[in-house]
Amino acid sequence: MTEASTKKPKMEKSGYPKVFEDIRKELPLRGGYNFNSAVSAAIRRLDPEKEFAAPELVRVLVFAGVSNGDFHNSERARAWAAVGQALALMAHSGLRGGPKIGAVLHEIGLNDNRLARLLTARGHAFREQAVRIVRLVAGASKPANLDDLLELMLVENLPGQDEWAESLRLRIVESFERAAQGREKAAASAG
Repeated sequence: MTEASTKKPKMEKSGYPKVFEDIRKELPLRGGYNFNSAVSAAIRRLDPEKEFAAPELVRVLVFAGVSNGDFHNSERARAWAAVGQALALMAHSGLRGGPKIGAVLHEIGLNDNRLARLLTARGHAFREQAVRIVRLVAGASKPANLDDLLELMLVENLPGQDEWAESLRLRIVESFERAAQGREKAAASAG
């Protein structure tokens, strides 16, 4: 194990949402571009597991302030590539923040088994499923606050951060269940 792979990231728990917002600002929404549309398209199409050093992606991440150390740890770089891809998918759909991701997943009809598979997966399998979930949300044209999911992509395999990762998983499930409960209450009051 290298020294770079054993170091904890410099990002504080509260710092990720700001970086996610900075990445969102760098990715072009339809009609408004900080970078040209080819940058966003390249990031949407990349394979985060193999192309995590794509110049377009690294340029956006550097502009957004991602730590230099995260680029030198291949596992962290893959996680950031998946985060960038997820945000590019949402930007391409013209979607910004909205309800919490769990609530949106319930709204689009994601079943309990698929949610459980997502939240029990780790590493590459988790990142792959997370990007698929974001594709579903973007395809359904549902704005969502992805911060919990994106943060989980970055911390789920960090040594010593199990409690942090579990709290993120719980927040996603909690918002999913609250949305389900709200729908049941609305159906009961309407019936």
